[in-house]
Amino acid sequence: MTTTARHALPACTAQAHPASCARFWASFRRAGKMKPVTSALLDLLRGVLLASVVVGCGRSAILDTEFDPSVSGPGSGPGGMGASGPGPGGAGPGGGGLGGMGQGGEAPVCDMPEPEVCDGLDNDCDGLIDEGDPGGGAGCPTGLSGECGQGTTTCQGGTLICVPDTGPTPEICNGLDDDCNGLIDDGVPCNCVLRQFQNHEYEFCAIELSWDEAAAMCAQRGLFLATLGSPQENQFVFEAASAISSDRWWIGLRRNINSGAWQWSNGMPVTYTNWAPGEPNNSGGNEHCGQINRFYPASTWNDEPCDTPLFFVCESFGGP
Repeated sequence: MTTTARHALPACTAQAHPASCARFWASFRRAGKMKPVTSALLDLLRGVLLASVVVGCGRSAILDTEFDPSVSGPGSGPGGMGASGPGPGGAGPGGGGLGGMGQGGEAPVCDMPEPEVCDGLDNDCDGLIDEGDPGGGAGCPTGLSGECGQGTTTCQGGTLICVPDTGPTPEICNGLDDDCNGLIDDGVPCNCVLRQFQNHEYEFCAIELSWDEAAAMCAQRGLFLATLGSPQENQFVFEAASAISSDRWWIGLRRNINSGAWQWSNGMPVTYTNWAPGEPNNSGGNEHCGQINRFYPASTWNDEPCDTPLFFVCESFGGP
């Protein structure tokens, strides 16, 4: 009685030693039908034949071979040469005969380690699938609106997907689409009043923010914190701001902490100033940002710590 075993073998192709492969097939089939050959000799012969194919052929294939279980029964005898090199023999189903085989004669799943990629497979043969988030960590567009539009790639289920860096949040008045519905500042009171002066647009925003936060919100609207380049412009901003609130308002002045010089946030040179008497005095050593209305009803300027929450004035076109 004969039985059929399936073993992982390198495949023979017309491009890789066809003569050697043909001789192997003939020799192996004759060896499988030999009756009175000892188990050890047959195992050795199989190992040599398999080794010759490894040298002569390029890829793995499945070979059906007949052998006599009375000569080399299941689970008996030393292991031979497997498709990936020497493998263990020993007792148990599929353990004897050809080495390198899995239980039940199945070929190993991973016999050539490669760098891990996101494909749902154990490419590097360490027993883990897609470990280390292969291919992940890059910035990517999510296709969503507003603050949800940017994301980071991550490997999930064998596929790279783009996960938003920021999820939807309740809408607030900040010039952003916080809830990612395609609308900016919708459904909330947004206290920015639009005014015009000498072909410039100004937005007077009664929202208390630090200087940096105010500058960022102006930038999101395509504006800058206001640059006051003349007595007329200064008076316009003072009156429009005071009509909303007599509280303090940020303008675009900021001190360069290295040089000590004041400069406008849009890069324009400071050619006009309206500091209050004794100002700027940098009280406490941290007053590096400029504001108007500190000494209301005077329309003069004062320096303040930049993290103070104040109302602010944005301006279009970047300068006077």
